[in-house]
Amino acid sequence: MSDAGKTALILGFPAEPACRVASELASGNELSVEVVVRPSDLPRAKEQIRRAGANIEIIEGDWNHIDFGLSGERFRRLSEQVSSIYSLVPPCSYTDGDDLASAKTTGREVLELALAAKNLGQVVVLSHLDVAGNHRGAFREVDLAVGQRFDGGSAKMRLAAERVYRRRFGEIPITVIRSGWIVGEGENLCPLVHLCLAAADSSPWEGNGRLILTDLDYLVDAVVGLENIDPDPGGRTLHLISPFRGNTEEIVNEISVLAREQVPAGFDLAAGARRALSRMDKTCRWSTGTFFKRRMSAAQFETTWTEDFLQSRGLPLPVEEPSKLEQMVALALEEIVGFR
Repeated sequence: MSDAGKTALILGFPAEPACRVASELASGNELSVEVVVRPSDLPRAKEQIRRAGANIEIIEGDWNHIDFGLSGERFRRLSEQVSSIYSLVPPCSYTDGDDLASAKTTGREVLELALAAKNLGQVVVLSHLDVAGNHRGAFREVDLAVGQRFDGGSAKMRLAAERVYRRRFGEIPITVIRSGWIVGEGENLCPLVHLCLAAADSSPWEGNGRLILTDLDYLVDAVVGLENIDPDPGGRTLHLISPFRGNTEEIVNEISVLAREQVPAGFDLAAGARRALSRMDKTCRWSTGTFFKRRMSAAQFETTWTEDFLQSRGLPLPVEEPSKLEQMVALALEEIVGFR
């Protein structure tokens, strides 16, 4: 099927994952792209679109409200137009203070639109690998609730939201993408330079957990790649682990050494680390050590389905490549001089 007459609806704009995906999809000549934007985000969304130079239509609404906060007539017209739905609400949008019901609302409204859509091709949902909680051992793409426990409520809410979609597997072509902590520059992301600062001020800890990162470019390439492959009517889950994953302790030790060697003279590392945590998670009130502990995973994430998909799109497979991590860390540390 050609892109002529197709419309992609994107939620999560203007946070960076949604913005980047919208821009990439709109770069074609035939696919229409519409984004739901909260009223408070309208100025920033318009600026993002202006900078991208993309033909993207803004729909003023709220993905956490019934019918996305749209009128019944507008929602009906949307159901007649939409061919794909991308729920790319950043993982950190669900915080420990959120009401569990609100975490499920987006999923239910997406599914309502998907069921009403006359020409739906697929639904793509951004989730997070932290739904594994404290699970140890293999965590497969088909797994969700395996008896795991959670230190905070945010990951539990993401699990609850994912469960809403899972109930429609086999009825709606849904792809759930579980990412690690998204590394990149932009709203609701974890700039690697901030990760360096926080890690450099973090105390050592025991355990064999890993801090799994997902590069923004890698995530965007995978999401956009889904637009041009046949959807799986039975539903699927992808574990999008970037090629530079590795043992948490090794990563943090490496970053710490580099950061301590390269920070400017007189730079307040502790203050920089606190600012880094604030930028990475505005709700964070933890020490740097606690911050990392809450983001470590002892699970071994299987990627059988994911690797088949990545190979079909010519994307790198999730294997350890420390040299890639080292390059990214070195580039990020060059920016520390300007970080205040």
